[in-house]
This record gives sequence, C-alpha cells and structure tokens, in this order.
Amino acid sequence: MFGQTVSLQYKNIPLNEVLLDISDQFQTQISINAKLSAQCDITINQEFTNIQQALELFAKQCGLKLRNVNGVFVFQQIEQSLVKEEAPDISLKEIPKPMYLFQGQVVEHESGEPLPFVSIQFLGKGLTTDESGRFSFKSSNQKEKVKVGSLGYFTADTTFSNGEKLSIALKPRIFELDEIEVTGASEIATTHTGENAGQTSFNNIAHSFVPGISNNLIFNNLRLQPGIMAAGESIADYVIWGSHAGQNHVIYDGITLFNSWGINEDIGRVNPYIIKNVELYKGGYNVPYGDRISGVILIDGKRGHREKFEANVSVTNQLANAYLNIPLFKNTSSLQIAARKTYFELFGPNETFEDEEEIIVPSYDYTDFNLKFSTVFKNSDRLEISSINSFDAFEGEFQSGFDEEEEGVFVENLSISSKQFGHSINYTKNWRLGGLTSFLLSTSNYIPELSTFFLFFDEDEQVEELEKDIWENPILESSVKITHQFPVKKAHQWSVNGAFIHNATEFNSSFTEGIFDEEESELSRFSFQVQDKIAINKQISLAVGLKAEMPTNDFNVHLQPRINGNIKLHKKWNVNFGWGIYNQFIARNSVVDEIGNQYDIWQVTDNERIPVLESEHRVLGASYLSNLFELNIEGYSKTSNGISRYFVGLEGEEEVVLFQGDSRVIGLDVLLKKKWHAHEFWLAYTLAEVQERFEIDEQEFFYGLAPQSQRHEFKSVAVFNFNHLRLSLTHVYGTGFPNTTIEERQVDFNPYWRTDFAGQYLFELNDLQFQTGISILNLFDKENERLNQSVNVPNGAEINTLGIPFTPTVYLDCKF
Repeated sequence: MFGQTVSLQYKNIPLNEVLLDISDQFQTQISINAKLSAQCDITINQEFTNIQQALELFAKQCGLKLRNVNGVFVFQQIEQSLVKEEAPDISLKEIPKPMYLFQGQVVEHESGEPLPFVSIQFLGKGLTTDESGRFSFKSSNQKEKVKVGSLGYFTADTTFSNGEKLSIALKPRIFELDEIEVTGASEIATTHTGENAGQTSFNNIAHSFVPGISNNLIFNNLRLQPGIMAAGESIADYVIWGSHAGQNHVIYDGITLFNSWGINEDIGRVNPYIIKNVELYKGGYNVPYGDRISGVILIDGKRGHREKFEANVSVTNQLANAYLNIPLFKNTSSLQIAARKTYFELFGPNETFEDEEEIIVPSYDYTDFNLKFSTVFKNSDRLEISSINSFDAFEGEFQSGFDEEEEGVFVENLSISSKQFGHSINYTKNWRLGGLTSFLLSTSNYIPELSTFFLFFDEDEQVEELEKDIWENPILESSVKITHQFPVKKAHQWSVNGAFIHNATEFNSSFTEGIFDEEESELSRFSFQVQDKIAINKQISLAVGLKAEMPTNDFNVHLQPRINGNIKLHKKWNVNFGWGIYNQFIARNSVVDEIGNQYDIWQVTDNERIPVLESEHRVLGASYLSNLFELNIEGYSKTSNGISRYFVGLEGEEEVVLFQGDSRVIGLDVLLKKKWHAHEFWLAYTLAEVQERFEIDEQEFFYGLAPQSQRHEFKSVAVFNFNHLRLSLTHVYGTGFPNTTIEERQVDFNPYWRTDFAGQYLFELNDLQFQTGISILNLFDKENERLNQSVNVPNGAEINTLGIPFTPTVYLDCKF
C-alpha cells in the first residue's frame, strides 16, 4: 500500500466523500468525526508516493491532525491550548469501523437477463434487488459471505469482495436437461406465493403453459390464482379481492395500462414474447407499488439479449405474432420488436340462450406493436425505452327473442373500438459511493369509443329506431418519477420516491342527453413516499412506509401509512401481515340508465364534484413450503369509500342523479400446490362477499351485494411434462354473481364453470426450435355470462352477453 504512486483529483468535494472514495479504492481504514469531515471541502490534482502522504495534506488543509493507530488513520481536531496535555491514545473500541460498499446486479445465467426481486442474505440480514436486479449495501467487512436466491433458480452461496464489479448469475432449476436444451426452453416458469402479504410472483411467465397462452398470457395465468375472479370473464377490468372497475393498477415497464386486454377478452394488450416476469399484489402492499385502492399488477418486460440475434414467429388459426431481438453497439444494447395481427374473425355465430336470450354475430380485429430498447453503459448505468401500441375494433348484433306483445324483435347494433398507447424512458444510475437512483418518464393514453343503435323490427320487417347512443371517453396519464434506494446499512434498507403525475379525461355522450357532453377535466398531483425495510433478526422483518399525495387543485395532503411484516416461525412455516391506507385520484364510475344498462366512465377525483377514493386493507396470511407440497392461506378485509355512481331517469326524472357510496369486502384465499417429478398440480379456492351501498339526499341505503360478488370459486390445474410433450388441463367453478346494479331486481345466480385444455409438442428441425400444439378454451361449450355486460332493452327483457365460447386454437411457434 505504501510503495505505490497515488494520483488524486477532486474539485470542491467534501472531505467525508473524499475519504470514503479513498477507503473504497485503496482498502484503507479511516476514522473521522462526521461533523469535522463535513466542514471542509477538498480541491486537489496531485500525485503522492503513498496514501498516508495524501491524508496528511488533507489534514493540514482542514486544520486537523492525523494519527496512525494500529493501521487505522485517525483524523483529530488540533487542541486549542498548547499547554494542554496531549490526548491519550484512542482505544480501538472507540474507533468506528469503516464501512465497505458492495453493489452489483443479479442476472440469469443463460440469457444475461436481469432478475428482479432477488433475495440476498448476509450476516442474518437481508435485502431485495430492484426491478433491474440491482443491489447496494454497506458492511464493516471487506468480504461478505452471501446467499443469493430467487424463485425458480438454484440458490448461490458465494463471497462478495469490496471493490469488485459484482455480477451474480443464477442458473434456472432444470429438471430434464436434455429435452429442455434441445427445445430451447431452458427457463422454468414458476409461481410463488406467501413471501409477502397478498403477493404472488410469476418468474419466466413467458414459459408457463396454460390453455390460451398464445394470446392473453397475463390473464390466463392470473385467473387460476385464488382471489382473482375467473367467473364473469370481465372485459372491463380484473376483479381482485372484490374490486370494482378501475380500482386495479396494471403497469408495464412504468406505463399505466387503463385496459390491459382487448375488447375480446382472450387477447391481452402486452405481447407474450416481450414479457419476462409479473408481480401481483392483491392487497395490503407497501408504498412502492401502484396508485389505486385495490390490486397492482407489475409487468416486467425483457431486457433483450445483447450478444446474439433472436427471432420468434408464431401462427395460430386466429392471429400471427412475430418477435425480433437485435444486438446493437458492440453488444452493449438490444432492440426488441414484437407485433401481432388477427386475420380471421375470432367469433362465429353462437347458439342462442334458452327462450328469450341473445344471438351474437360479431366481427373483431386486433393489432399491436411493442418496442423496447435497452443499453448498459460502462459504469453499469442502464437506459430502457419502452413503447406499447394497440388497436382493436368490435362490431356485433344482439337480438332478443320474438316479443308477442309488441309483435316484433328488439335488436341492438353495437360498435366498439379502443386504442392503448404508452411510452416510457427509465434511466438507472449506480452511484460510486453506493445507492441506486431511477429516473422514469412515462405517458399513457387510452381512447375507447362506443356507439349503440336500438332498433325494433315488426312482423312486416319495418324498422323503427328507438334510441342511438354515442360514447367517447379518452383518458391520459403523464408522470415523472425519481426513486432512490440507499445501501443497506445496520439492518435498514431505505428508499424514497418523488413524483409528479397528471391525468386528463374527456367525456362525450348522446346517451345522457347532453348533461355530460364535452365534459373535460384534469388533475395534477405531487407524490412523495418513503419506506424502510427492517431486518429485526433472521426470523422477523418489517417494512414501514408512508405515502403523501397533494393534488394541485386544493393542496390538501393525503397521508397513506402502511406496514408489512414477515415472521419465519420455522424453515417451512411463514406468517405475514399487511395493513395500509390507499387513495386514488382517478376513478372509473358507473352510469346506469332507467332500464338498468350500465356504462363506465373515467373521471378525475377532484374532491369537489367527485370524491377521492380511499380504502383500508387488512391482510393476514400463513404459508407452508416443503418438498411434499406448498400451502398458502390468506384472510383479508377491505373497506372503501368515495365510490360514485350516476343514475339517469331515476323514478321517471330526466336528470342525472349522483349517488355516493362505499363498499366492504371480506374473504379467504387458499392455494395448495404439489409437484411430482416434472408434473405440477394445484387447487385454489376463494370464499368472499362484496357488499356496497349508496346514499342520496342524506338518505342512506342498506348494504347489498355488489354485481361482482361471488361466494365461492374453485379452481384446479394439472400440468403434465412428458419429455417433448406437455399437456395442461384447467377447470374453474363459481357459484355465480348478481351481475346487476338494480337492487330491487330478483336475481337467480347462474353458476359459472369452464374447462380448458392445451397440448404442446416440442421438437428441433435444422437448428430451428419449434413448438406446436392446440389450445381449447371452454372445452364443453358452457354458456357463461360476462360480468357487467348485460343489456336491458325497453320492453323489459334482459340480454346476457356470452362469455368465451368453445374456442379452439392451433398454433406453431418457431424460434431462430
């Protein structure tokens, strides 16, 4: 250390930062009072024969003296009186231990893809990597033995050395190496629950195998989890723990998706080829996630392979899908391009319901385009640019049975289109002295349009137009967010976030007879959040967070405290809990006409006309994990207020009346999973009740069942892996839901059930990797109803929209 030439260059840098930098570079132990080091700035451009010579110069410049105590350089204040005795030698116990910085990234061994939310354990403490797989912590030891583990990967026991550029590559758990290697499916799709309250992780979701996977990867996986309502096949929104429409936040690479699937529920907005991982937070989560009062779905896009060209092409009897990965700039960057296009009408004529039920003869068209650019700089900083664009259009005719009293048929012609655009830029900065900072710019624009014609055909085929509705409701969100994660130190992992978010909506409708015509509204808000993850000991950890949001229209601060805990009772048993307050500043409110038809509109919640949504979550769960099976049980309750619902023509009046209401949800989720060799089986059960009530003119109504309330839902899944052949069979049974907002209507709950099947064969031909198979949704063609898609016609008849019919899909996938 003393024989080397040392070159130092600093300009107006505080002494404490200079000393930390020297300590990291030259493994030098230094002790100094924090107040003394902060009061002096260093400017120097000079070479020294050794480190001690440089430190002596710093001491002189700052009016301090330097001592060497058993190899530790100690900066001290010069005594004011020369007659005073020299201070006694400082005991080593009184000298603070220097702290050493460790930071790096966890990646996947095969592809080099960053692995998000990886667990790193050291000295009985723990931390979790961010969404880019990066970590940063400080320790008093120059070397640390660590254990790095992630869902679906082998745990790595290794030693970190201070000053090294740390990159840890985890190998996936591969059960049948030869077959997996030949087909190219080297990644194993895994799902895990129970680590945190209300959380489910899906690693390598693009390699999961469930029916319907080729079109809507996210929903076809999530619908099989407890707490996610599969019955109803809602095309408006996920129903997570009894949530109403618009109360869940779906985020892809920082981009808000206001509608995460197309009008045809079997096609998701995010291309399966570009998805890496999904994090589901059903409730009780902490401050870093989402801006809604119910669930959060974080979709993490692939970073792309920076060293080799990749291509995929998939063709089904309905849709074509293509993907390209192009390495750029000497293997420092990658560009991913993915696109899909339908070329057949996805629906054919369906059989009618019994008696006076519906006939549907719709046509459908869908197109999307995804783009993502990723690059890594020499200092390990990362830049990602993502773009998602999709368009779909639907036209159909809904026909009631023959009305003997009116001597004719009522018909509804429906035309719907929607566009979802979104873009984001994310820059992650690695600081030399520790910590990670992420800068995120994002924008999202969702544009739905609907037109409806109610017609009456008499026996002479004369046509009478009864009503014409036109509905437009675009919504925009733009945001700037800065997040900093401090290095883990003394069992604490602090993170802070600041954001500015702007929402704007517009609403045009002939349905409400001009009352809402050309309504435009917008709202901006500042958001700040802080969180501390505390490792109390090896068994107990806490996460304490506070989120504060301030809308610019009234500058009232909305505080949202949250706390999560995890207790490891045993190496196989784990208990967790979560509690929090949640606010939401945009809402998807319902408008109900005089005959019960329901439409949803996006509005900003300005706390003047429309109240800010608020919810309180309480979650308690326990999980058991062993080689025999996995069991997870979660109980939850939620109360929400600020729900708005408009009624048009109430009690014969023409005006629109606004109801304010609240809801309460209580439920229990159970998940039991079993792996047997390469096969996997699981059972999921949800017990729940969702109630809501509304009041007008200070007259409070009693609680009644919400349209989406379903008491029981059972799900079973079996996935078989036979070398090159894979089979999947799923079944969902639900006891039914009210599906109406009209309280006085007597409702007969129609049970929901659907069985799906998929088979896949994997093979190689001329160095190309192929997957071919068949997916069948609704194997037995059960006639199910869609949630919130019933149509009421003026004669009092109710038309229920059919769910997904018997839908076979044959596909061929080729990987270059």
